[in-house]
Amino acid sequence: MKQRIRNIIGATLFALVFSVAPLAVAVSSNADSTADTATTTSTSSDDSKVDTDPVKLKDRLEGLKSSLKIKLNTAEQANLKAKCKAAQTITGKLNDRFGNSVTTRTKAYDNLSRHLTDIIAKLKEKGVDVTKLQSQSTELQAKIATHKTDLASYKQTLSDVKTTDCVADPTAFKAALTSARTAHDKLVADTVAIKTYVKDTIKPTLEEIRKTLEAQESTTNTTEGQ
Repeated sequence: MKQRIRNIIGATLFALVFSVAPLAVAVSSNADSTADTATTTSTSSDDSKVDTDPVKLKDRLEGLKSSLKIKLNTAEQANLKAKCKAAQTITGKLNDRFGNSVTTRTKAYDNLSRHLTDIIAKLKEKGVDVTKLQSQSTELQAKIATHKTDLASYKQTLSDVKTTDCVADPTAFKAALTSARTAHDKLVADTVAIKTYVKDTIKPTLEEIRKTLEAQESTTNTTEGQ
């Protein structure tokens, strides 16, 4: 039975390697000549969860303009008006193009969390101390939840970038663009945090448990062979 548990742990370690692969891609599109870019990563093309209400959009944009204190001079406004439509088109295409990637990544995180929960239950049934692993599993779930929250925020900012009337209000477009970049950076940080935590914290714990089980099995076999 211990051999079976060790095999399960081995399978989990194998799954960890592939579930925390680096971000599929990060793409930038210039919005003006000063490298004011709309940076995107893997995003879902499903817009069903974003708020497209024009009144709420206006409120969000006014709030962003106020909080970010964005001021554009006449030349900057003209520059954005000339280029913003193209930037919005690119943002929309990127959002659709990488839809499957984020769905795959989110499912991988959920599967990893469930797999870890299952192995903890199996180890506990066999009397293995899983206190540390349980704590780490809880922390991982929290990091995954943060990633999902930040992903939803990022999707909303991309929707705002696409739907803002950038010609009528280039300042609002600049604010939406800035917000999208900030949300993107946070999402990337979330992904790195999950990958690092799994690699540097959870994986060593599983390795430690597997070695303990191997030592116990070796001792048992030696005793039985005497």
